[in-house]
Amino acid sequence: MEEGAELRRHPVADDASEELGVIMPLDSDWAGIMKAFFEENEGVRETAWYRQLLEEHLGAELAPLLTPGT
Repeated sequence: MEEGAELRRHPVADDASEELGVIMPLDSDWAGIMKAFFEENEGVRETAWYRQLLEEHLGAELAPLLTPGT
């Protein structure tokens, strides 16, 4: 948003209990933004903070599959 990227909200399946979620096709127009974030924050995927977020939002079973080196 700070760099002028258009933000779009999709209201389907809105649920007040949901706090965060990202599912996108590989050819999504968000792919460049996500890639830039991880490039600018190199190493974030190896942090305890990232692992904790994955466990909190996706569960302890899925987190190791998405965390490098585990």
